[in-house]
Amino acid sequence: MRHHNIMNELYYQYIFEVPENCDKDIIISILSDYDFEGFVETDNGFLGYIRQEKDNTEWLKAIKDIDDKIVFGKEVIEPKNWNEEWERNYEVAVINEECEVYASFHQPNLSVRYPLFIEPKMSFGTGHHPTTYMMCNLLFEIKDKLQNKRVIDVGCGTGILGILAKKLGADEIVLIDNDIVCIENTFENIQRNISVSEQTRLCVKHANIEEYVKQHPDAQFDVIIANIQRDVILNDMSVYKSILKPNGYLLVSGMLEKYEQEIVESAQPLQHLKTLHKNEWICLLFYHHS
Repeated sequence: MRHHNIMNELYYQYIFEVPENCDKDIIISILSDYDFEGFVETDNGFLGYIRQEKDNTEWLKAIKDIDDKIVFGKEVIEPKNWNEEWERNYEVAVINEECEVYASFHQPNLSVRYPLFIEPKMSFGTGHHPTTYMMCNLLFEIKDKLQNKRVIDVGCGTGILGILAKKLGADEIVLIDNDIVCIENTFENIQRNISVSEQTRLCVKHANIEEYVKQHPDAQFDVIIANIQRDVILNDMSVYKSILKPNGYLLVSGMLEKYEQEIVESAQPLQHLKTLHKNEWICLLFYHHS
């Protein structure tokens, strides 16, 4: 559930049923722009929570434009301590034996070499979603290639991937997102995870990739990380290729398995090294030959 710091207020619960071939994350992203403050995934879709009843005309049209087969119901939820409810159901995200992701109320495992302390708020990226999980593990797979390198995290969300890249040995990290809430959340999570002396090696910018490149036309990176929606990755792929250094790596996720070939073709002439799979989601690794 995406978390908002609200307690003991009246909420409306919308029960959304989403067709199997429809990307739930896109629908959730749209509803987040219409005052929905929390989401819980279900087998057939997800639950959405909003604090007060409002005209649903705009958001209903927005999601029907994505798929007109989406259906929903609504019920009133009695006031409760939402923070307590959220914490009770929010588990530690285990990435691998070396890395676990904790919220502020978790007791960390001191034997874990790379603990990540991520307060998600309304941002995406806690390690629970298959795409974040796979991207974290792919960073471990290229750990040797990260040493003292320059990395950009596109659509950084909570900042989890850029922060992990720094912990794994990268030198300079640029983290960008076009959502100011994500930027604020990333700043906070950097402070939780990176020593004061090293924080100057992480640069956080409120921008999309095209805006960033316009502001920094000579920007070049050894590693590019992009865990965002498929259509955004396809639109931005030419920019990724233009700023990726020879012998550099591109990691992308945020799409379903059925779109793998489409992503591979769009990334050419980059070499497709591997694809990870989890719960119908994929994560792809590409290499730029010198």
